[in-house]
Amino acid sequence: MRWEVKEHENGKWGIYLCEEFWRYPDKPVCYGESVDFDGADQRVKWMNENEEKLEANPEPQDDEDVEPEGESDED
Repeated sequence: MRWEVKEHENGKWGIYLCEEFWRYPDKPVCYGESVDFDGADQRVKWMNENEEKLEANPEPQDDEDVEPEGESDED
């Protein structure tokens, strides 16, 4: 996912999910709103950097590296 800043009609700045990641093509996703561009832009940078780190280093799923109950090598 990636986020971007867009200006609202009321003069505030919205943090929006980039259109390519929308689930529904006619419904934009707004994460939040800021009174100034710099605040919204900084938040978007943090969110996008965090997402890049997660994509580069995915955590193992809960079911990986776990033996199902009753199927251990121990007797």
